[in-house]
Amino acid sequence: MSARGGGAVPGQAGQQPMDPQLAQFIEQERHKAVFNELVSKLTDICWDKCVGTPSTRLSGSEQSCLSNCAARFLDSSQVVMAKFTKG
Repeated sequence: MSARGGGAVPGQAGQQPMDPQLAQFIEQERHKAVFNELVSKLTDICWDKCVGTPSTRLSGSEQSCLSNCAARFLDSSQVVMAKFTKG
């Protein structure tokens, strides 16, 4: 059963059903973790691709590269997630 639906905790047969508020909290935390992982990957990939030698400021070309890289990364992530959610 899904934790969202208030079912029992997976792997704990015979236990009480999960509190709906707890299930919602767990789902929100899972979404936060996925988002944080996405941001971390985006930062690693785009920083390595766009920034040569770090300094106190980003150049215009570095800013443009980072913006374009982030947009492409997010677009591709959305395509992949859409494929997974469709089955």
